[in-house]
Amino acid sequence: MDHFEVEDSKEPALPSGVATTFVPGRNILFFTIAANRAYVHNVDSIVVGVAQQDYGGYPDCRQDFISKLEAALVSGLDRRLEIVTPLMNMTKKETVELAQSLPGCLDALAYSTTCYEGHFPPCGKCHSCVLRAKGFAEAGVNDPLLERAAVAISKV
Repeated sequence: MDHFEVEDSKEPALPSGVATTFVPGRNILFFTIAANRAYVHNVDSIVVGVAQQDYGGYPDCRQDFISKLEAALVSGLDRRLEIVTPLMNMTKKETVELAQSLPGCLDALAYSTTCYEGHFPPCGKCHSCVLRAKGFAEAGVNDPLLERAAVAISKV
């Protein structure tokens, strides 16, 4: 088995090919809240870290979805609003390398999570954990979240 395969798939992918971790409407809800806050605070950009290459088949992480949602939000709010997706065409490795090049960004990843099980430390088996681990490994960088978890465990 490839070291980066998802070991703990509880269910096969949905018939549409979407990973079982897909939460229908979740990103629509998040974008709606973000658009509301942007409107209230007179902000014209929402930045999101979706990446099309590693999306697990999630339909709400594709550029086509983002473009259509942006158009719907602009129409519904009747004002300019741009959804910025700087990671859309990057691999996880490239994302880690970018984080490493931005002051403080890699350190901030110690407080991020991608685990669909919601564990700390992360489960290391779900689709998102596996992709995260693969990205850090390919970039040759230790995951600061795992380093923080190791310190926390050593204090127990």
